[in-house]
Amino acid sequence: MLPITYLGLSLGSRPSSEGVWVSVVSNIEKRLSPWKRKFLSKGGHLVLIKSVLNSIPTYFMSVFRMPIGVVNKIERLQRSFLWGDGIEKRKIHAVDWASVCNNNTSGGLGIGRMVDKNVSLLAKWVWRFGFDRNSLCKKVLCAKYGIQVKILSWDWKSNVSSSYFIKAVANVISTGNNFG
Repeated sequence: MLPITYLGLSLGSRPSSEGVWVSVVSNIEKRLSPWKRKFLSKGGHLVLIKSVLNSIPTYFMSVFRMPIGVVNKIERLQRSFLWGDGIEKRKIHAVDWASVCNNNTSGGLGIGRMVDKNVSLLAKWVWRFGFDRNSLCKKVLCAKYGIQVKILSWDWKSNVSSSYFIKAVANVISTGNNFG
């Protein structure tokens, strides 16, 4: 691992290890100061979760598959902040977290699940590779990793290199949203 960080991630580190994601989780924890927990309404908590807490890991999720342990930590922080749980005491949750994460038209609060966001952000790369024929990013990555076949073909996954990014995108192609 290099001693350099870029956009909060240590260069040369393995994004599959939970230790790499510590900076993302700590950035989320910094935004959850005790006064916000105490003095904001439920609506204020919801706005903070949707606008700030969900946006912090977006860049990382767009290029790396988030480990399920990190997903659980982030969603636990969101849950405890939404329901007003403190360090000393826990409150009863009126609705299960899966219902809260549903979109507004389905009766939820529209927070969304981290795994689903991660899959959709990685699937965006599938679209870029498959349908944006003249993309500079596509040309660079295909040249770097030696990808010669179409991205949506069955042979594509067998041609991927050891790049964690390419493997994460290949996982979206072959298994859809099966990240667990």
